[in-house]
Amino acid sequence: MAAGTSGTAYNCYTQWWNTAWAQKCNRGGAHYAGTYESSVKCSAQGTRYLTKFRLQKSTATYSGADCTFSASAGDIFYWI
Repeated sequence: MAAGTSGTAYNCYTQWWNTAWAQKCNRGGAHYAGTYESSVKCSAQGTRYLTKFRLQKSTATYSGADCTFSASAGDIFYWI
């Protein structure tokens, strides 16, 4: 079972497990409003991205498109 969690960008992060992955935020939600871009490396498809605009304090979970075989190396970036 391959799973992991990226570092955080203003309290939000990317989490992956097996072929699935998602963008999440810790308790209290996003520290700032802005665009949060998550990415994972899919063994078959290469890097996939999920870009979401979040309001401050957003705690929504957004799922990325599943990888065919495995996901790894999640990351997250923020910009205004």
